[in-house]
Amino acid sequence: MRKQIICGLVLFVTLVFCFSMAPFATAGPADEVLQVVAKYDSGFNTGDFDLVSSVWWHSEETTSFGPIKPSSFRAEGWKQVVPRYRLITQLPKGSARRSRSQTRVTLLGDDTAIFTSYETVSIQIPAPNSQRETMLTRNTLVLQKIQGEWLIVHSHASTFPK
Repeated sequence: MRKQIICGLVLFVTLVFCFSMAPFATAGPADEVLQVVAKYDSGFNTGDFDLVSSVWWHSEETTSFGPIKPSSFRAEGWKQVVPRYRLITQLPKGSARRSRSQTRVTLLGDDTAIFTSYETVSIQIPAPNSQRETMLTRNTLVLQKIQGEWLIVHSHASTFPK
C-alpha cells in the first residue's frame, strides 16, 4: 500500500513538473486568421467602418470581386475597394448583419491563408422602402501576414443562383 502511495506521488510530481516546463499554448495561424475574420464581421455587423478597415491591406494591390455596389464587380486597389465597406457606415447602426457557415481556413504557408465560407448578408433598407434585403453568397478571403499582422488582401463573393 505504501509503495502505491509513493509511486502515485512520484507520478503526480513528475506530471506537474512536465506540465510546468511545457510552453504555454499560443494561437496558431489558423486561429489568428479566424480572429481577423471575426473582427471583420463584428465591424460589419455594428457599422464600425474603422474596425472593418483595420483588417484590410491598404494597398494598390488589394483586390475585391463581388456583387456589392456602388463600385463595379471588380475593384482594384484600396481606394476602389473601400467604397464597398463605407456603405455600412451610411446605414443606421445594426441595419446590416453578416453570418457565416461552413467556414474553413487553408494555410498556404507561414504567411498566406485562404478563408472560405457561405455567407448570409441581411440589410434593413431605411424608409421610404423599409424592406429587408437578404443575399446568400459563397465567400473567399485571401489573407497575408504583412509586417507580423494578418490582413485581408483579396475578397471574392458570388451570389447563389436563383
